[in-house]
Amino acid sequence: MTKTEAQTRRQIIDKRLKSAGSEVKNPIQVTEELDIWIGLPRWSSRTADALSRPSVF
Repeated sequence: MTKTEAQTRRQIIDKRLKSAGSEVKNPIQVTEELDIWIGLPRWSSRTADALSRPSVF
């Protein structure tokens, strides 16, 4: 069975953090990952054009 990232965190990583002395329930010491959506970048024709040209140094 494949584990999700959250399951892996709880079953493996949190146990190792706890054995290393961390308080896994203390949000100051250990936090969970968050899903954050910031949206896609705004593209203009100038941006796309600049990205398509090779860089010259």
